[in-house]
Amino acid sequence: MHALRTTLALSLVLALPLDAQQRPDTVSLRFNWPVGMTAIVEQEFTRVNQTSTRNDSITVTSSYRLRVLKHPRGRLVVADSFRMGTVAGVPVEGAAAGNSDAQRMLSLVGNLQPSFVVSPDGAFLEVARIDNLKSSLDSMMRMLTREMSGGAPPELRAFLDRATSPEVLNAGAAEQWNAVAGTWVGADWELGESYVTSIEEPIPMFPGFNMPMEYEFSASERIPCTKKSGGKTCVRLEMYSAPDTAQLRKVVGEVMKQLAPELKDAASVLQNMRMLNEIELVAEPGTLRPHSITRIKRVIVNTAEKGKAPEVNRRVDVRTARYRYDP
Repeated sequence: MHALRTTLALSLVLALPLDAQQRPDTVSLRFNWPVGMTAIVEQEFTRVNQTSTRNDSITVTSSYRLRVLKHPRGRLVVADSFRMGTVAGVPVEGAAAGNSDAQRMLSLVGNLQPSFVVSPDGAFLEVARIDNLKSSLDSMMRMLTREMSGGAPPELRAFLDRATSPEVLNAGAAEQWNAVAGTWVGADWELGESYVTSIEEPIPMFPGFNMPMEYEFSASERIPCTKKSGGKTCVRLEMYSAPDTAQLRKVVGEVMKQLAPELKDAASVLQNMRMLNEIELVAEPGTLRPHSITRIKRVIVNTAEKGKAPEVNRRVDVRTARYRYDP
């Protein structure tokens, strides 16, 4: 009987057209977040700094409500009801107790998760209520520079003004949106295959500078959307990117010159500066409704100052978000 079943199965496969036997499993990624969609997004951010003499980290947890509303140009993706959880494992109330500036800073953080206006097919258009976002950031910047003796130098003030300009805020928001939806829209990918591309991206903070970037994309596998859900109705999407090392070093040198002209030559001690970015998104392919996303940024800097031993500095930022939907 076993031999009969094996022979029958083989016969059925051989009876299929050759292209059907060889046709790969592909996914078509399309945007269709329905109006009325609501989720609670639970976030965690961890930063780890490592040198030969230092190894420390901080972890911040928070949550917010995500809602999808109608908009004349497509969809309004609203972030509201922001709540802080813990900072480095210490309840926020304890960390901020007796410190009015710390309490105010934490309350402002809630306004830093932007709301997006996106097109019907999922392209980023603009930050919603950008004036509110800019006002919150400006307040934070004032608090950060308040304690500086003699006030913030003109170069730093100009840098901070640029950091909260509409162009930079929209660019930062677009990066957030693209990680969770915009990057993937319209792709028709074979599972397990990698797709590589190289592009030059403008740097909003520094008009006139472009950053050569290398990207690798893939839809690695079909998986359950959550640990409790059945069936493999989601896909794991992955992206790896890295900027050109020489141009990255040049931009860092420009930052140093703008913030502190006396340090204009400090970038010369930076050797083999590297930045690596990773994104892993679990989403439903037909709608790109997300269930979890992890974003990792690694920065590795080798310094070589005259008369000092070479130093390796590493910083790793890990941002995770999980989406809980109403039944």
